[in-house]
Amino acid sequence: MTLYQLLWQRVVDRLDTQGFLTAQSAHSTPAEIAREITGKSGDNRVHRFVWFYYYPRAFGNEAGSMSDADAEALVASLAKAPSQRDLAPIDREFRSSGVDRIPCRLCGKRAPMEAGQ
Repeated sequence: MTLYQLLWQRVVDRLDTQGFLTAQSAHSTPAEIAREITGKSGDNRVHRFVWFYYYPRAFGNEAGSMSDADAEALVASLAKAPSQRDLAPIDREFRSSGVDRIPCRLCGKRAPMEAGQ
């Protein structure tokens, strides 16, 4: 199992422990889970993990804008209450990362512009 897969499993386990996942979540993509979590709690950490770390590695075979160490720290932070940054809209950070302009290598579509889409 790769590090990004292991970290995603830790994210899912933490969300499940915290009661954020539903029975439908078992059939959801990471992006759908991230959107649901952000919508329910306003916490953008799962969204950032998915789009800046997990997806670039899983589907693009690229590093993404989040390092392994940053991803591990973000996953560890899920055990704590979110900070102000974690509750702030991520639209500016998401756009400045360039993720919104890069088409998916599998489907050819672009990433959603913000967590709520």
